[in-house]
Amino acid sequence: MVWQEDVGKMVMLTNIVELGKVDTKRAKVVKHFHFSAWPDMSVPDTAGPILDLLQCVRSRESHSRGPMVVHCSAGVGRTGTFITLDAMLDMAAAENRINVYEFVCQMRQNRMKMVQVAEQYEFIFDVLVEYFVIGVTSIQVEKFRPDFMKLRTINEETGKSYLQEEFEKLDLTSIIPAESNLRGGRNRDNLQKNRFPDCIPVDTYRPYLMTDVGDLGNNYINASFLNGYRKKNMFLGTQMPLENTVIDFWRMVWDYNSNFIVMLNDTNPQDEGHYWSDSGVLCRGPFAVKQLSCEDISNIRCSKLRITNSSQNKQSRTIQHIQCLNLPITATNYEISTTLVQVINSLRREEIEIEEGPITVHCV
Repeated sequence: MVWQEDVGKMVMLTNIVELGKVDTKRAKVVKHFHFSAWPDMSVPDTAGPILDLLQCVRSRESHSRGPMVVHCSAGVGRTGTFITLDAMLDMAAAENRINVYEFVCQMRQNRMKMVQVAEQYEFIFDVLVEYFVIGVTSIQVEKFRPDFMKLRTINEETGKSYLQEEFEKLDLTSIIPAESNLRGGRNRDNLQKNRFPDCIPVDTYRPYLMTDVGDLGNNYINASFLNGYRKKNMFLGTQMPLENTVIDFWRMVWDYNSNFIVMLNDTNPQDEGHYWSDSGVLCRGPFAVKQLSCEDISNIRCSKLRITNSSQNKQSRTIQHIQCLNLPITATNYEISTTLVQVINSLRREEIEIEEGPITVHCV
């Protein structure tokens, strides 16, 4: 109503407490949970956030005897999906079985189109598989240390740590993309652009290059958009450029306004995919890249690079570049964690400057 009638002001002519009495008909504490990452007529990218929401809602005590109110925009698709999941967890606890089909049928007798599209119906099973096979994986910060120590203990039945078992369970819930979703990386013209033939980006999530370089390249690069906690598509995960993809790397950085690059591998003198020059200017297609400054801070090297695009009136941008030093594949967990903490702290210091575009992150 407020939205429909374009209300700009509301006037409340009553107090919660009047004449020393609480008007119990108007005063009530209601716990409100808002999940904002669920697109209409679709499903979230993964089951994890929904499981966290379910755990959060179900763990909060309520002294009210009334029903839980659940709504989305139309109150059928996402609403029906959430209600079904909540009911199936109750049913599993009480009867050690579930019946999604029967429950949805019963809901539809009361309200049409509950669980509106097939994708939402399938998602219910995806979430239940993760819940029953994996369980709840979120950890409260104040409980992290004891919970982490429990994960490191060995399961006597398997001889593996619970942490290792949790990692191995990822294969059970990870979706293997169909070949029809890997057409970009499988294209004959792009095969030589993939460093590893078994690491191909899904077409739905890869960045499509836009800067025109003629015969020097098409719209493909082996990279993927990845969500962060605070922002969708916060990262661009990619491989260390090959000699024939350095131009594509800089096209991606330019096209998607990425002004922060994190390099998690050391430089290899034999690797021809070095995408900047420590001295002088590196030129690839319309791009000229020059190092403006360089400073080593413990295990990381912080540099500023200037990229100039001659195809756009020689516009220039400054790129922050962080490189991990002395971090071989054989590095210990302590060495890796120490270096990564340094990188993350550097990112946080530059937080204002990385709000516009994604952060490009790559290893080999």
